[in-house]
Amino acid sequence: MDVRYPARLKSEIVRELKRLELVLEMIETVEAERDAIIKDPRSRHLNADKIKMLARLRAIGPEFATSLTGEVF
Repeated sequence: MDVRYPARLKSEIVRELKRLELVLEMIETVEAERDAIIKDPRSRHLNADKIKMLARLRAIGPEFATSLTGEVF
């Protein structure tokens, strides 16, 4: 079935998809930076040691360790 959409609607959809791609890229960058804090022994992050210690616990992963450290400590 071939559905025709108005040009304006198509343009809006394309813009929204570009925004989504940008947000996904930004999330990927932030996650890479977060993971680098845990993996890099020379990390200069202010709370790197606390994040690394929390991430070593079995029930706490890198994302929660970073969030917890930022909000609690």
